[in-house]
Amino acid sequence: MPWARSEEERRQLLGALSSKVTESLRGGSKKKKEEAPSIAVDRKLALLKLRDLAASRVGNVREALWQDEQVRESLVSSLKASEPELARVLSLAVLVHLCTCAVNCELLLRDEKVRLSLLELQAEDVAVEVQEKGLLLLVTLTLPAFGDCQEDCEDLRDMLGRVLRSKRAANERLLVLRALWSAAAVVESPELFFGNKRLWAALLAGIKQEEDVDIREANLGVLSALAPQQAVAHFLWDGAVCEQLFLNTRRFQPSRVRRRALTVLAGVARDSAVRCSLWAYDQALANATEENFQSFERPEKGRSRMGSELSVESEVTMTTMKDSIMEAASRTELPSVRWPALRVLLELTWEEELMMRLIESNIAEILFDALHDERLAVKERKLCKHGRNRLLNWNEARLAEELRLEREKEEGERQSMLREEERQVLLRELPAMIKADQASADFEDWFKRHKETLAMQKEDESSRRFNEHLLFLLDMNRKSMTREDELARQVREQELAAALAGKIRAAKEQAAEAAAQAALAMAKVGGDAILQSRDAAVAAAQAAAKCGMPPRLQAEISAAEAVAVGRRAKVPLTQKEQLEEASKAALSVAEHCGMTASGKVAVAAAAAASAAAESATAEERSGIARAQALEVAKTLGMSEEQMEAAGAAAAAAANVAGATPRNSGYPDAQ
Repeated sequence: MPWARSEEERRQLLGALSSKVTESLRGGSKKKKEEAPSIAVDRKLALLKLRDLAASRVGNVREALWQDEQVRESLVSSLKASEPELARVLSLAVLVHLCTCAVNCELLLRDEKVRLSLLELQAEDVAVEVQEKGLLLLVTLTLPAFGDCQEDCEDLRDMLGRVLRSKRAANERLLVLRALWSAAAVVESPELFFGNKRLWAALLAGIKQEEDVDIREANLGVLSALAPQQAVAHFLWDGAVCEQLFLNTRRFQPSRVRRRALTVLAGVARDSAVRCSLWAYDQALANATEENFQSFERPEKGRSRMGSELSVESEVTMTTMKDSIMEAASRTELPSVRWPALRVLLELTWEEELMMRLIESNIAEILFDALHDERLAVKERKLCKHGRNRLLNWNEARLAEELRLEREKEEGERQSMLREEERQVLLRELPAMIKADQASADFEDWFKRHKETLAMQKEDESSRRFNEHLLFLLDMNRKSMTREDELARQVREQELAAALAGKIRAAKEQAAEAAAQAALAMAKVGGDAILQSRDAAVAAAQAAAKCGMPPRLQAEISAAEAVAVGRRAKVPLTQKEQLEEASKAALSVAEHCGMTASGKVAVAAAAAASAAAESATAEERSGIARAQALEVAKTLGMSEEQMEAAGAAAAAAANVAGATPRNSGYPDAQ
């Protein structure tokens, strides 16, 4: 959406933004005329026009303005120190209105040049009005700086810490603190706060007693929003921070400060690691005087805080965090102070180690009293009820456990007394009992030995006869089992050989059919004998594989069918071509089955020898196998020694194959 009604209007406005200085239009400047640059009328009117456009809510005008590169450069250049004060103020006003759009905030924060220009506006030598407008823009960008643009805005967060630590006006610091408060309430990464040393130090310094009440309340509000989040309690419950939190919970503090400080403690108490130290925190106030406490009293919005000698004296006696929290949780306090204190107590009731101390401090009675305080919300009173029930249930369980232990102790003492009485009786009657037991034991021992001797003799004789008979039976059984095992082995070997031979015959028949069909198909398309032989070899290998034949038999069947088809072709293959096709078919199957190099050499040599079986003698087949093995081994890149070994093995295998009948069932194929 264009932000101007026409391109001509846009050019005129951009030209006015870049117009040179003619005369000063701002009167009453504190600087000398030669030191105070003036702004041109056209430029002033153009900036006012841009401010009005940015303040309007029509469509996406704000996004369109910031996306206009010339407008963006004009606004950023107007922030330089050499520009007139009015131009800087009006440019900042335009940017403030533009930053009400979330898209513009993100784009502005990711522009390092713009961020640096904004940070330079907070220098001490910058005019007050420019500083205020720049601070307002920083506050507007605070939420995105802790949200979507957190990676690029560490310098902006650092500048917020500088503003808090500087001697700026209270209203400016409050403006920053309230923005940080809002960011802390929604931030997902609390380390953006405590990870920035300057910002975190400024927040912790802002809760000191020397600060104004509003400043302390706002700082405590930021900390109260961060305290419930993970890992923040470790940074809040440390050293001087504990003391300042403690002092801000004291009764002489304003109720709104106490409320925020107690809310921070409630968030800290969510961390189980600090609950015990929080409850046991003790600050030495023995040297505190009335002047010390009166020095903490500060005017609150023009009204003097009420304080008396009696309240000061009562505060001197209250030196622990426990007393301060219990005092704040009493019925006499305002609900705005009482409920945060009750929240602290409710968080402490989750700590097992503190249960006894809480019960001794009558925390259950305080929570019970809060149940009937109608000033508290219904949900808050229910939480007090649950916390009181936790304490009472734990106390009942403790009393039951103590009673059980007491009864166990009494039962143990009674058993000890009975055992002692029995021991005394035994000591009196022990000599006579020992003598009688010895005589009885001697007789029983002799009788037992005599009886065992007779039984052992009888058992030995029976065992000897039984062992002789058992040895005879075992010998007969062993001979019978040996004969049966031999017969079963012979029958099993014959059955296995017959089954394997049948399986191989079936595989050969299927391979022959597949090879014949493949050769016929190739012949129909005009293929020669070599192509018919190769297609037949592939089809035969696939058929043998489907029948579950091992790789070596697949290779042999494939080679045999390749040779057979080559011989039956219209123009049959020569003897050499038959050997080559048989070897290639066997190697193809070996390659497909992933055989080793030695296996490939063996199947190629065996295929060549098998192809030459009908037309060659045994010695010729051996030579053919050796030659084919050497050729394949050389093709596979084997060494000389490996080639010689492969050739010898192939020749030996060819001799053995020639001596083995063809219908032997291929027992070595597995």
